[in-house]
Amino acid sequence: MNRSTLLLVLLSIACVWNQSRVHLLAFLSVFAAFFIYRKVKQNKTVVLKKFLLYLGVIPFALWWTFSPEVESGISPWLFFIPAWFFIFLSLMQWRSLKRGGYLVFVQWNALSACIVSLKSFDRVSIILALAAFAVFLWSVRAPGSPIRWGINFAVFLAVTALLGAGTLGFRHVYRGSSPQKNWGEDYYEKRNLTGFNAVSQLGSFESNFLSKYNEQVVLRLWTKKAPYYMRAIAYERYIPGIGLWKKPDAAQMLYPGVYYLNYATFGSDSLPEGEPVWVQSALNQEFLFLPAGASLTAVQADSLALYTGGAISNPRQKDWFYWDRGTPIQNETADSLIWLQIPDKLGEFLTGVSSEMGLDSLENPALIAKTIKNYLQKNFEYSLTLPMKKGRNRDEPLYTFWNYKKGYCDYYATLAALLLRYRGVEARYVNGFAQPEILGDYAVFRRKHAHTWVEYKDSSKWIIFDPTPAIDRELEITGFWNRNQEQLNAKIAYLFHQLKEGAWRKKVDEWQVYTERVTSSRAFIPVLLMILATLSGVRLALGRKRRKKQTIAFSEHIRRLQAKLNLAERGLVRLGFKRETGETAGHFLSRLPPETEIPEKKRRIYREYLKNIREYEASRWTF
Repeated sequence: MNRSTLLLVLLSIACVWNQSRVHLLAFLSVFAAFFIYRKVKQNKTVVLKKFLLYLGVIPFALWWTFSPEVESGISPWLFFIPAWFFIFLSLMQWRSLKRGGYLVFVQWNALSACIVSLKSFDRVSIILALAAFAVFLWSVRAPGSPIRWGINFAVFLAVTALLGAGTLGFRHVYRGSSPQKNWGEDYYEKRNLTGFNAVSQLGSFESNFLSKYNEQVVLRLWTKKAPYYMRAIAYERYIPGIGLWKKPDAAQMLYPGVYYLNYATFGSDSLPEGEPVWVQSALNQEFLFLPAGASLTAVQADSLALYTGGAISNPRQKDWFYWDRGTPIQNETADSLIWLQIPDKLGEFLTGVSSEMGLDSLENPALIAKTIKNYLQKNFEYSLTLPMKKGRNRDEPLYTFWNYKKGYCDYYATLAALLLRYRGVEARYVNGFAQPEILGDYAVFRRKHAHTWVEYKDSSKWIIFDPTPAIDRELEITGFWNRNQEQLNAKIAYLFHQLKEGAWRKKVDEWQVYTERVTSSRAFIPVLLMILATLSGVRLALGRKRRKKQTIAFSEHIRRLQAKLNLAERGLVRLGFKRETGETAGHFLSRLPPETEIPEKKRRIYREYLKNIREYEASRWTF
C-alpha cells in the first residue's frame, strides 16, 4: 500500500510539474515524498496539526496575488496554484497517517492535484494523469483477480473516450449549425454600451438603451479631480438618410516606450512624475476612455491601435489602465479636409439652418459655436424619443430633429458638428461619458452618463463644445443604497488592485526574475543537493552530540538513583529485610511491611528507605 501511495504521489507531482514547470516545488515535493515514505514505512508518523493545513493557505494565496496576468484568456495559475496546494495537502495527510491523517485523503488529494493541473491536454500530461488514475484504482480495488481489474479499467477508458469524442462532435456540429454561437454573449453585446462602436447611428435613444441598465457602472476613476468628459471615439464622416457616423479608417500602431509593473506605457519615454489616474473598466469595451488632455496611457498590452482623432482601441477590454495629464497623444492627419466633410445631400438643409441661426456673417470658430448653442438652448428641448420612420423610406434624422425641435445629445452634436464644418471650421463628433458621479476620492461613470459632444479646432487647438442642454443630463438620481454599495465595491476593487499592482510589486517582480534565473541555471540542482547534504550532515552531527549529552546525563541520573537504592537496601538489611538475588526493586517493595509494623524509633529512617526505593522504581526509565 505504501508503494502504490508513493507512486500515485510521484505521478501527480510529475503531472503538475509538467503543466506548471515550477521546478523548485517539484524537487522539494519529490524529496518530501521519499522522506515521508521512509518514515511511514518505519511507523514513524507525527500527529496531524490542522493549523498547519490552514497556515498553508497563506503562501498559496500570496502566490496567487503575486502571480502574473495574461494578455487574454484564463490565467494558467488558476489551475497550477490549487494543484500544488493539493500536493501539499496530500503530503501533510501522509506524514500523519493513522494519527489524524487518512490514506483516502492522501490518494484523493494527489489525484485531484493531477486533474486540476490539466490546463493544456498534452500527451505527456494525459499519460501521467491516466497512470495516476490507474494507480488510484489499483490501490482501492476490491480483493480479486488483477485480470478482472484490468478489464474493468480498459472498459472505463473506452467509455470515457467515446463520451469525450461524442461531446466534442456535438459541440462542433452545434456550433457549426447555429447562427448564434453564444446567445448570452450576443444578447449582452447588443445591449452593452450605447455607441462606442465603429458606427454610431441616430435613432430613438430608448430603442438602443435599456433603462434597467442605467445604474450599471462602466468606469471607475481614482482621482480627486475627475474630468468632466471621458472621450472614446472622434467620428469622421456622416452618412445621411440612415444617420450613420463612421470612425476614421486610418490608424497607426503605438508601441510601448517603457514598462511600469505589468503595464506597457504609451505616449511617453518616461514614467509620470506624479500619481497617475487609475481607471477600471467595469464592462467590456472596444476603446479606451480618456480625457482630452491625456498624455500617458498604460495598459497590459504589447501595442495599441491609434486612430485619427485620438481614438485608441482597447485590446484587453475589461481591465485596469491609467493616464496622466500633459502633452496629449495625437494622431492628426495632414489632410484637414476629413474634419470638413459635409454630405452633398445635406447642403441645402445646412444652408437654410445656418441662415436661420445667423451664422453666415460669422468667421470666429468660438463665436459660431456659441451662437449654435444659444439657438439650440432657446428653441429645442431634450427628449429621448423622436417620431422616426423605419425602413427604406425613413426620413433623414436631422430633418426630424429640426422639424420637431426635440432630441437627445446625438442629434445636437451631429447638427452642431455639420454646421461648424459648413462654416469652414474643422469639427468632429465625439462619443464618450460626461458628468461623473463623485464618490469621495474617486468618481464613477454609469451607463446613464453616456454622452455625445463636439470638438472643433480653433487656432490649431481642439476645443470641447457641448451643444446639448445640460438640464436633463441626469436621467435619474442614483439611489442611496446604490451609491453606498458602489462606494464599497469601488474601494474593494481598488484595494485588490493595489495588492496586485502596487508600487511594491516592482520589488517582487525583481525577486521573481532573480529566482527564475537562479532556479533555471544548470548549477541550481547540484548546489541545492550540496546544501541539503550539508544541512543533513550538520543535523546528524548535532543529533549525535545531543544524544551523547543525553546519554551522559542519563547515566548520571541512573547512578544517583542506584546509590539511593543501595543505601536503602543496606539500611533495610540492618532492620531485618533483605532483597533476594534477582528480585526486582518493585517486587521487593511489595514485600516490605507497612510502616505501622516497624518500631516507632525506626519508623522515620524506614520511611526514608521506602521513599528511595519508590523514587528508583518510578524514575529509572525517565529523564
